[in-house]
Amino acid sequence: MSIDAYIAARAEFVRIDAEVSELGKNIAEIGNTISQRRARFSFSNTGQSLPMEAMMSRDSVSADGSQWPSAQRIMETLAKWHAARGAVDSAWHSLSRDQQAALQPPPGVR
Repeated sequence: MSIDAYIAARAEFVRIDAEVSELGKNIAEIGNTISQRRARFSFSNTGQSLPMEAMMSRDSVSADGSQWPSAQRIMETLAKWHAARGAVDSAWHSLSRDQQAALQPPPGVR
């Protein structure tokens, strides 16, 4: 495999890794909000209603339910991450030691 192929695989992994990090951050933020402010949290655009004080209070917090990732979307994103991780590791190991010495290793490799 060529250096260019490794660089492309590394860039794709870094992109997908950032996507997974952002997904996890968003899930954690919503989870924390639900845990800490459950009486004032709601998802919009779900067809489900809650008491008025939960949805319309000055201190209510809402997230767009139509933008919330499904379990399937989360799994698809994780599958892409695993595939990209495998591709970048494979590309890295196909390079000679001299080539590796001139490049940044895959994230997580020392």
